[in-house]
Amino acid sequence: MLVRRIRGPGRRGLHPPGAYACAIDLCGPSNLLTLLEGGAAYRRTVDTFMHAHVGDPATERDLLWERSPLSRAADITIPLLIVQGANDVRVPRQEAEQIVAALRAGGVPHEYLLFENEGHGLLRPENRETYYAAVERFLAAHLA
Repeated sequence: MLVRRIRGPGRRGLHPPGAYACAIDLCGPSNLLTLLEGGAAYRRTVDTFMHAHVGDPATERDLLWERSPLSRAADITIPLLIVQGANDVRVPRQEAEQIVAALRAGGVPHEYLLFENEGHGLLRPENRETYYAAVERFLAAHLA
């Protein structure tokens, strides 16, 4: 979420505390372990690619956890808008719900928008309209 990859294997950079007033998560993974171990059965065909480019849960559990936003949830202090499609097979609903639970437990202000009739991303115009209205309201509240 606030972690970005820097060139070079095993290197990462974090934005300094206070760099952002709020954040928005649209269909974002929170736990790379559950992301790679779950998902729809047809996705097993991309396991080799994912294990080579993201990590292999069988041999790199610690690395995958360290790179997972959920492992740093206690460090999140800014308001977060989490948006998820209930039918997402790329980044399952469980990913959003794990970070929502962590934010709730930590008392971090957040909003959770779950679109029951969407998958990965927002394809339906009425859902995009709802999303953009929520983003506008969220940013107005936290950037004022």
